[in-house]
Amino acid sequence: MKILHLPWNVGGHSAALARAERGIGLDSRSVALLPARYGEPADETVLERASSALAAARARSELLLRALREADVVHYTWGEALFSPPPPGLWTGLQGPIRSRLAVYLTAQSRRLTPFRDLKALRKAGKIIAVTFMGDDIRQGDRQLERFEHSLAHAVPENYAVQGLDEWKRRQIKAFCQHADIIQALNPDLLHDLPAQARFMPYVIHADPGPVRSGGRPVIVHAPSDRRVKGTDEILAAIDAVRRNGGPDFEFDLVENVSGGDARARYARADLVIDQLHAGFYGTLGAEAMALGKPVIAYIRTGDLHFLPPAMANSLPVVSARPDSLTGVLSALLKEGRIGLSRRGEASRQFAEKWHKPVVVARAMGDLYNEAFQRRRRPNASP
Repeated sequence: MKILHLPWNVGGHSAALARAERGIGLDSRSVALLPARYGEPADETVLERASSALAAARARSELLLRALREADVVHYTWGEALFSPPPPGLWTGLQGPIRSRLAVYLTAQSRRLTPFRDLKALRKAGKIIAVTFMGDDIRQGDRQLERFEHSLAHAVPENYAVQGLDEWKRRQIKAFCQHADIIQALNPDLLHDLPAQARFMPYVIHADPGPVRSGGRPVIVHAPSDRRVKGTDEILAAIDAVRRNGGPDFEFDLVENVSGGDARARYARADLVIDQLHAGFYGTLGAEAMALGKPVIAYIRTGDLHFLPPAMANSLPVVSARPDSLTGVLSALLKEGRIGLSRRGEASRQFAEKWHKPVVVARAMGDLYNEAFQRRRRPNASP
């Protein structure tokens, strides 16, 4: 079984999964069109950030041919196909020479005229297609506002304000649901908009816990990839409020604009990690912190937890907080002292070992790939 992960390596997830699948004996490789935002390496990266629109169009075609020639399973990470129509807003504000802008326009038109041709070609060739949706690839502003009391669309409405963007995302969902054998989501809120056969997939995280710090002030860490999305301003306000209220002394470490190695070293010295306050679930940072044996604060939307395996939902150690409750949650946790935080950290580590360990996720994926092959062998099989 040869598995090809493409076309993006958002947060390093597809590379981590491919590496984990190789660890259990599968022939798996991750190929990204462009470098990941924070430099997480894929097995192969096809283009540079400065590559032309024509080079990108050629790379997409070559990657499709490679998938048809080499792969048994094509696993898309992020809800965008090689030949998805470009999202709305692509042409708006485009800078550079007329020739470059014309190339972008023509390649975009090509994808609009023959949308999702990679999914159709792979399906026709008998390939197993898997897709893992991650978050804002398919998270829709209008649905969040209708469905939830508190969400990213409430907190950061400008991220969802591009006209036609929600409809574009719904079109991506429809195309993948028509062609994919395996449909997954890394965040449970996404499953509200996916078919019944879609399943929750945990982040793939490996981190070895270091020695527990025994002296000095407790250290609280927050590491935003995007301050607005993660709720950083509200977190800073809560930190100030706790200090003004005269609670236990602590150190606050805001981790930004550093290399992955430096960031992980700072996570390792934390006694408590604050992840995010709006999305409704913990993210990559929260999962990594738990693997390191750290207690985690994040906003957990309880109405989404039925999408998780019951044993996972029932043992979730993340302490939930929203912007309006974070000050109280922080104060209470700090009063538990090092012993209480260490006990919570051990529960976090046990949870990560059971649900996020690479070999665990890779074996679950291997089972899904095999089940998909078995379904294909049955008469009148459909995705």
